[in-house]
Amino acid sequence: MNRIMILVALIIIAAFGICTAGGLPCWYSDSDGFSEHKDCLERRGNESLQVKRFHLASLNFNGNLAIVYGNTQGWMYVNTQGKVVVSGVYPIDNGPDNFHNGFVRFERKGKSGYATVDGRGSIMPQFDGCEAFEDGKARVCNGCRTLPVDSTGEYHELKGGEWFCINTKGKRIACAP
Repeated sequence: MNRIMILVALIIIAAFGICTAGGLPCWYSDSDGFSEHKDCLERRGNESLQVKRFHLASLNFNGNLAIVYGNTQGWMYVNTQGKVVVSGVYPIDNGPDNFHNGFVRFERKGKSGYATVDGRGSIMPQFDGCEAFEDGKARVCNGCRTLPVDSTGEYHELKGGEWFCINTKGKRIACAP
């Protein structure tokens, strides 16, 4: 009888370990500064990424969004329910790009696009580079490359290619005011 109970206990422990081992680490600002937290992110449904409930109280929300970093997802914005609303956000000065005119730049599979907080009106990744929206338009490029500006490799700029402007619907417009 004791062997059966031990075996059942081991099976339960193993099953619990398998269930909890699926979490991904993430980094966010907390009382210890910007630090890593193991078992922070989990996948839900069709690739939907979520910050685990335990971590939500520790996130620093600015309005309805908090900033989180994942080793494979890059910079992310997370809503108050813990849902990752944008991942792959452009890195700017050791942090994520900010929202400009309701859009934030992000990258998927080597292409750049623009995301909104609720996903409606996002401009799918289709450009080789893009600049932030300003006054309802943004400069984007195809065929451009990201090149380092300095010897440290920390700062980059987009060079070459075809440059043009788009509006908040993703349609080409004149770049001049």
